[in-house]
Amino acid sequence: MEADPSTPPEAETGYTGAAVAGAALATVFFPFIALIAALLLQGGQSDARKKAQLRTWAWVSGGWMVFWAIILVVLANVGGGSAGSVSRTGPCEGGPKMGSAATQIPGRTNEFLQPCAFGGSQTITMPSTP
Repeated sequence: MEADPSTPPEAETGYTGAAVAGAALATVFFPFIALIAALLLQGGQSDARKKAQLRTWAWVSGGWMVFWAIILVVLANVGGGSAGSVSRTGPCEGGPKMGSAATQIPGRTNEFLQPCAFGGSQTITMPSTP
């Protein structure tokens, strides 16, 4: 069976499987570089199918970076704890907490309790006025 010589062979459009696999690996391990490469290659591409593939590659690379940025922010918030979880018992760690108000110790006119930045608290004695 011979091919009909009157019809020209179709030109392959799009990237091959090896190029797509390379792009996928680059996206997973180097998303920023993959995003830049996809955008630069897309600018000089005239084949519509290849241009669409490069656009998809750029979107996936950007989305992968955003995904990991969100994961890092969530982990930083969960792992770092909140200011409410700092123990206020024990010695002062990190110096007085900036912007916090000292509370007067009941029964003592010139002594105040000040919370510390990384835990504990300190007693501040104010000089008595004559």
